[in-house]
Amino acid sequence: MEAEAAALTQLQLQLLALVSELRLLRERERGAREELRDAGQRWEAAAEEHRREARELRAEVAARDDALRKLEARIKLLENENELLEKNENSLKESMEALLQSREAFIKHYEDSTCSLQWTIQMKDKQIAVISEKLNSHLVLFSSIEKEVSAVKQVLGDVHCLVGEKENVGMAMITLDPYILPFPSSGHSISFLLLCVLDSPIVHHSHFTVIPVTDLKDKVQRISELEKDVVEKLNFLESKISAYQRELRSRARIIYELEDQLEAEKLNNSFQPHLEELKKALLVKDDIIERLTSGKKAMHVELHNMEIALQKFQDLFSSIGHERMKSFPANCVSQDVQDVNNGQPESILGTHCGLANEHNLVTAIEEAATAQNVDGQLELSPGSMQVQSPNFLKSGSLPSPEPVAANTEKADCLPETKEDIVMVRAILCPLLRNILLTPDSSTAYRASWLNLLFCRVIYLPRSQQIL
Repeated sequence: MEAEAAALTQLQLQLLALVSELRLLRERERGAREELRDAGQRWEAAAEEHRREARELRAEVAARDDALRKLEARIKLLENENELLEKNENSLKESMEALLQSREAFIKHYEDSTCSLQWTIQMKDKQIAVISEKLNSHLVLFSSIEKEVSAVKQVLGDVHCLVGEKENVGMAMITLDPYILPFPSSGHSISFLLLCVLDSPIVHHSHFTVIPVTDLKDKVQRISELEKDVVEKLNFLESKISAYQRELRSRARIIYELEDQLEAEKLNNSFQPHLEELKKALLVKDDIIERLTSGKKAMHVELHNMEIALQKFQDLFSSIGHERMKSFPANCVSQDVQDVNNGQPESILGTHCGLANEHNLVTAIEEAATAQNVDGQLELSPGSMQVQSPNFLKSGSLPSPEPVAANTEKADCLPETKEDIVMVRAILCPLLRNILLTPDSSTAYRASWLNLLFCRVIYLPRSQQIL
């Protein structure tokens, strides 16, 4: 009985120990489940936060794409304006050259015309002087002829008086030397008497004497001939003077036209400052376009290099992840649960316990990115953004926390090897140094790339995360 009682008490003690151990295990399991539930809730909150950040990133990418399209449209507009300004400049240069040539031709023609006009004016002055001398001589001749005509008229008047006296007396005889001519009767006319007197060389009478008139006839004929010549010469000179006047009027009209052309040339020369301003504006726009194109090319090259580097990182991380997933032992996740129960956050960047710190880091980087004005400075192509964005942004969903809950009963995973960490650090440090120390890159540009890089590192598997 005593042995049975001792065995029973021992069995009871063992049962009590088992019950207490079972209770302890249940309490541990309950605590672990609560911790896992809390971790799952935190994971869901973080997942929701990352979804919101992903939406914001998509909106930011769309805004950057719009800004890039606007910038390209503006560059095309500036190029079109540059082409138009070049065409206008060429046309202005051609017009200026044509105006200069026309100005030189006008000046040459004006000088030639002025020289010819001066020469013709001198010649006309000489001709006018000669003609005036001839006219003066003709006027002197006309005055002498008028005096002779007045003398002839006086003689004829005396003859008429004598004829009248003889007609009153009657028939008489006029002794002519060497001829004898009967005096006309009352029936004869005075013209007959004049003809007789004019035909006779000398008329002698007891009371008067008639001078010879043959010289007068010759002089009258000469006067008529000279008068005809003078009239012809006067007509010829009048025609010449009218022609000269017409020529002078045409020359004056040409001079007026040339003066108008000269005024137009002066007005065209007044537009020279405007042409210089247009040239300066063209040079400024050319400099702006060159700076924009050079900046765009440099940024595209930098983005291409960054894309290649990130692709290499992704391939490297995926290859390391595949190798680590193959070598995972059964106790890979239980160590995470034990670390959560002990309340010891891991120092590895991107673990589930360090989500709050990681969130603070990402939000700080986003605040630094949004603090700068990035209007037209960040040029990212849609294709490059699709390549550089993380995989969970492409798929539109975040990594689910189900693998963590499913692997809670597995054993701890092996720690990462030192060679992998050194290799990843050796690749990552130059990239971070290039991002942070590039003098031409803005703060928003650096923060955006750091944000993308941290997102890639955070959402990698545990075996691929970097110390």
